[in-house]
Amino acid sequence: MPELVTTQAVSLAEELWYNALPIGKFYDHRYGEINITPELVTGLAANMGKAPSYPPPVKIGHGDGAPSPGVVKEAVAKADGLYLRMEVDDKAAKEIKDGRYRYMSAEYSPDYLDKITGKKIGAALLGVALVNQPAHPGVKPLFLSDSGSWTQDKESEKGGKDMDPEKLKELEAKIAALESEKKELADKAEEAKKLADGAVEEATKLKRERHEAEVKAFCDDWAAKGVPPVVVDKIKPVLLADGGGVIKLSDAKETDIKTLLGDIFEAIPKVSLRALGDPTAEKQIDAIKLGDDIAACANGPDEGGK
Repeated sequence: MPELVTTQAVSLAEELWYNALPIGKFYDHRYGEINITPELVTGLAANMGKAPSYPPPVKIGHGDGAPSPGVVKEAVAKADGLYLRMEVDDKAAKEIKDGRYRYMSAEYSPDYLDKITGKKIGAALLGVALVNQPAHPGVKPLFLSDSGSWTQDKESEKGGKDMDPEKLKELEAKIAALESEKKELADKAEEAKKLADGAVEEATKLKRERHEAEVKAFCDDWAAKGVPPVVVDKIKPVLLADGGGVIKLSDAKETDIKTLLGDIFEAIPKVSLRALGDPTAEKQIDAIKLGDDIAACANGPDEGGK
């Protein structure tokens, strides 16, 4: 952050040029940290005449009811702050020369709401007040000579009236470059998010396919060992729906559903593959009822014991 740069006012008879917002950071007990940046003063200068709808007043002190002996005519962003050209009446000019008011304090909105469109248009200068206790510690005392001429010290001259316009263009170009870089980074972040979402989706798909393959292998293996196909078909949807969670048994032991079903299949009578079409073999075991019972048992612990 640049150091606070102080500048004097420029006197042109009853017209004043004044750096009302020197670049820099300061603190105020009412608002906390305040940072006057090149971007802010550039925005204030750019919106001068566009917002607000009235000419920004020069007031005696802050507040809407404060007397206004003049108006701000022009705002220029320079390397060290926001310079304002103001017109004041003879009485105000005399009071400034007499030392009654020693400083000016800018009033602005960092994000002005257009009263016609309802849209935010950026920074807008609302006015400037003649004060003796400015909030900004970097503003310089007002100076008006009887002849209307003005002088300023070397420090002010470096960044003030004789500021090279090319430097301001360079500053604006840097701001534009930063905005472009910001947009590019945002685009890259969005692309990275899409890639991450795609990777998660692909991983989920592969996990599901692997689970389906494991269930098929489990079922095919027990069918080959003699578990009736109708029983295998009944418990297959249960296995496909299972997420590999733990089942708590009544004896406080824990197991998974494939292990539990494997134990059940091991205990039930088997049917020879050659006998699957024999009505007498099917009569020896009610395969359909057995499959329903096993599926019901498998679903029951899954709902209450996981």
